[in-house]
Amino acid sequence: MLFRITSSFLIMFAVSACDESAGGEVPDGDTCEVHAECGSESYCGAEGTCVVATVGTPCDTSEQCPGSLECTGAGLCGCDGEQFNAAQKPADVLFVGDRSGSMYFSGPGQIQTNPNRWNEAKDAIATMLQTQGDVNFGLMLYPDLAGNQPNVANCSVAQPVVGIGGTSADIISALDNNTPLENANTPMVQILQQIENTNYFTDPNREHVVVFMTDGQHSTSNCGGNPTTDIPASVAAMKAAGITTYAIGYAGGDVTTLNAIASNGGTGSYIPASDGPALELALADIAGTVGNCRYAYDVSTSAGTIVLVNGELVEENNPDGYTVSPEGDAITFTGASCNTLQNTVANVQIVTQCQVSID
Repeated sequence: MLFRITSSFLIMFAVSACDESAGGEVPDGDTCEVHAECGSESYCGAEGTCVVATVGTPCDTSEQCPGSLECTGAGLCGCDGEQFNAAQKPADVLFVGDRSGSMYFSGPGQIQTNPNRWNEAKDAIATMLQTQGDVNFGLMLYPDLAGNQPNVANCSVAQPVVGIGGTSADIISALDNNTPLENANTPMVQILQQIENTNYFTDPNREHVVVFMTDGQHSTSNCGGNPTTDIPASVAAMKAAGITTYAIGYAGGDVTTLNAIASNGGTGSYIPASDGPALELALADIAGTVGNCRYAYDVSTSAGTIVLVNGELVEENNPDGYTVSPEGDAITFTGASCNTLQNTVANVQIVTQCQVSID
């Protein structure tokens, strides 16, 4: 399943600071159908009753706002607003896929039948490539199997088989021509160190995202390195360089290492995918979030910022709300809010709250 969005837009109002008190009698609790029926400094709430107005509450006229607040162009009580530009943030996504020998197994066991993990992964990636929004994809596979020679216990890694911005046809063809082979290792330390030390993301105006997938654990005995320290260090360095990393455990995987990748990569915890359909859903969700649920704008949010999706208030750091980027110049909608943006023509409003006390 792939979430899609027809279109969406963001209306943002920067609101100047003010410090006002407001009082007055309001028919709080009276039944209503429209704001005008509630008198001054009040509005008609979602339950059909009048509610005392405060900063950020809906309005039709400034009379419905407390004190010296005005009804802004966003239809919310605030200080005099100024509209400025904002847009969905374009993204470059590098999919990093495990092609060790275990990818010939099926499901969580070690049985080699068709469709196997590799075939299911190809189908899931093909679905991901249909993502709506301004997203460019690239493909990197590990290990480098020395020209696909069979039975090569290899720990080396290569450059991306398809650079960021390649076509969907290029990526599907690369997956067809670079299949896993028996006895191939899983050099997780080496591939992440290579991404850390190589500039695969060249456009500073786009978001940089790595989607890292494995069905196993780092081959320490054959490939060396210390996954407990080396992997978190590489991913943390990538994050410091502006690269967000998702981690997917496909039909297994080292949970401790995958969680370290996700937490240091800025995505919280790893995503388990027990089989092909679960992997397809995981990739579609990541691609949908990157493609439709991240917005960049030219001023930073501040304490008290009000964010609404289709008129409904959403909260920062809520699973169904939004998070703010460390740089303060972008927000990512999550959970139900992100689903709304992917499935509907959505109106997003962001208003910086005035410093107002309401008596």
